[in-house]
Amino acid sequence: MKIRTKLSITFILLLVFGVTAISSYSILFIRGYLLEQAVYNLEQDARWMSLSLERVGQTFEDQLRLARISSITGYHISVYQHDGTLLTEYPKRADIPTRNLDDSLVAAITLSPENLLVINNRDDDFVHVYTSIDNTLPSGSGMTENSRTGDDYGDDGDDNSDGISNQSQQSTLQTLRISTLRETIYEPVKTIRWIIYTGMFISIGLILIVSFTFAGYMARPIMQLTGSSKRIASGDVDHNIDINRTDEFGVLAESINQMASTLRADNEQLVKIYERQQEFIADIAHEIRNPLHTILGSIEMLELNNLPEEKRKNYLENTKNQAERISSLFKDLILLQRSVSDDHFLTPRVFDLSSVTTRIENVYKEKLAGRNLEFSVDKQFCKVYGDPARIEQVLDNLISNAEKYTSEGYIRLGYAELNGKVRITVEDSGIGIPPEHHIYLFNRFYRTDKARSRDSGGAGLGLAVVKSIIDAHQTSIHVDSKPGKGTKFYFDLGKRPAAEQNEKGNEI
Repeated sequence: MKIRTKLSITFILLLVFGVTAISSYSILFIRGYLLEQAVYNLEQDARWMSLSLERVGQTFEDQLRLARISSITGYHISVYQHDGTLLTEYPKRADIPTRNLDDSLVAAITLSPENLLVINNRDDDFVHVYTSIDNTLPSGSGMTENSRTGDDYGDDGDDNSDGISNQSQQSTLQTLRISTLRETIYEPVKTIRWIIYTGMFISIGLILIVSFTFAGYMARPIMQLTGSSKRIASGDVDHNIDINRTDEFGVLAESINQMASTLRADNEQLVKIYERQQEFIADIAHEIRNPLHTILGSIEMLELNNLPEEKRKNYLENTKNQAERISSLFKDLILLQRSVSDDHFLTPRVFDLSSVTTRIENVYKEKLAGRNLEFSVDKQFCKVYGDPARIEQVLDNLISNAEKYTSEGYIRLGYAELNGKVRITVEDSGIGIPPEHHIYLFNRFYRTDKARSRDSGGAGLGLAVVKSIIDAHQTSIHVDSKPGKGTKFYFDLGKRPAAEQNEKGNEI
């Protein structure tokens, strides 16, 4: 089931249940209100009828008077004698059985507040109100006169007259009952019910229209986001979601677009990494293939029986050199890998830079002896913060690189304090490097002179190793070089850890 259908059904059910509940409650409330008002009106009408009606009998005038009241009020009116016997009623109705009042009902009427009793049984089609008509007999006035006459004769006469008067009043009490059909009370409900039901059906129709419209409005961006997400998940990271909204859907669309943009950038980066990896593997294969061929060729020659001893030594020397070359290649590759992934690649500390430069001088002093080169090294005391072994490896690679591309002139290793740091420089008067090669110098296996023999020019990893070590020290290496004017590499090292350097700077 689609989300649009689910949303439509949900909205329709919620709203229909809401409208139905409100309509049903309204009808029940109106029925209760009408019944309450009808009972109240019955009570009020019973009060004024009991006060306005004189003693009721079966005469034509009494019947006419009841008929007028019944026609005006619409009530069924019954009058009972003091003993509960039905005296008269109007109008005569077959659905209201003619029966006398029992003594308990008469007593209940007498004991009720204001002599007013409401009978509202749900099983009865009528609502009844009982009350008393308190009128004396016409002869009661004569009795009252006798009683007043008896007053002239003494106390005995007065007592007798009171007893006779009470008996006459009690004997003249009549009971009035007014009744009305429940259907008459609820008659307005029928019209109201049809009005409510009509409004309810109209509302349900509008709910259906609004629900489908609103569900479509809500589901459209969701469906669009779903389709776009599937396209992006299938690899179409160039796809862009165009939802011009400022609500959560717009934010989600923008987030998905950003995710697609990130995936696109990552894919491009992965393609570049893959290409570089393929190139890297090809370079490694090429770097290994040549020394392996040399080693295999030397081994084949060494297997000859009549090989002179001098040639045997040369082939053994070649085999050893090529094996060392392969070993050096793999050492550099491992070092490059460690510089990226090993958190303990460096062991930095404060050390005397002159101790490193002195060891470098001792290595290359003999190596460069006999060549038309001036080799100078600074050896003044200078403290720097770094890994001395790695810094020595950097300087060794830089001087080795300078020695390969400098046939005459000079090679200088120097350092000096600059802006609170120590700048270390390796400079030569060699062939120089064209500017277009500068940005590629520190790439793995990159060589400025493609025609130069790898046996003499190395594997092209020396400067890549230099950059990885300098980057691990959180600094940068720079190059200044022009063809025919030599080359200068330089980088800066701090004199103490960065945290201590910052604290001292804050104190100043």
